[in-house]
Amino acid sequence: MTNSGFTTDPLGALRREMQVRSGSVPDCLDDPDFDDGDGFQIRGDVFRAETMNGVKFLYRKGEGLTVHRPDPALEDEYNMYLVGAVLGTVSWMNGLMPLHASAVEKDGRVFAFTADSGGGKSTLAARLASRGYRHVCDDTLVLQCQDNQILALPDGKPRKLWGDAIEVLGARKKREIAFVPGKYYVEPEASITEPLPLSDLVFLEFGDDVSVTPISGASKLPRIQSALYFAFVQKAANGALANAAMMTRLAQNVRFWKGIRPKDVTRADSFSEMLEQRLTTGV
Repeated sequence: MTNSGFTTDPLGALRREMQVRSGSVPDCLDDPDFDDGDGFQIRGDVFRAETMNGVKFLYRKGEGLTVHRPDPALEDEYNMYLVGAVLGTVSWMNGLMPLHASAVEKDGRVFAFTADSGGGKSTLAARLASRGYRHVCDDTLVLQCQDNQILALPDGKPRKLWGDAIEVLGARKKREIAFVPGKYYVEPEASITEPLPLSDLVFLEFGDDVSVTPISGASKLPRIQSALYFAFVQKAANGALANAAMMTRLAQNVRFWKGIRPKDVTRADSFSEMLEQRLTTGV
């Protein structure tokens, strides 16, 4: 489903597709191809979504987004859904691959970290940012999977961190997120502005030990499946062959790692140092 605009200028094309205007959004789509029963529907090149408090989104490929916000107080809920579920769906529908990951860049290479919610993706990215890495994205990483290169698209938005992580890192918080009490927007010190190649993808897990080990061969593919953002949308938005091709390209062109670290924040530096050494040397 990739069109010429996304092939030649993926970031610019995605930004055009994500342009928002206010307007009315229907309560449902007629005869949807996919319906999760909770307000999320896809029909061809159109999808509709609704948040728990009634913020509604309607996307038409090539026309951008129409949004209905019933209450200005729902701004945080709107923003988080826009840069999460909506961004992920728009990406899938235009031949891009969104991962549930945060990422940083150094020396022209992008390093991404994926984990379950609360798994420390953003905290690790912020820790590396304090060591000179530049911000790429927070929580949702959009990739363009080319034949011999995987491009990571920067998100241009603030990082989100829990209050305890901010204290440990000494980060400068902007304001608390009303939709998620205890979590704050944090402005990255430096960010990339253009797509750059994804070099490494680290799958984070909690454990008693500290280790960073390579993942290779056929074991990469199920790992990719676990990292996909809004994975169910890929089946509705793309054919099975197109999805398999994207995952194969990702597996072939990016180094994969399993990173195990304890929840104890006092041991976080030892993991970060080991991870940096592995990413730098490749061993």
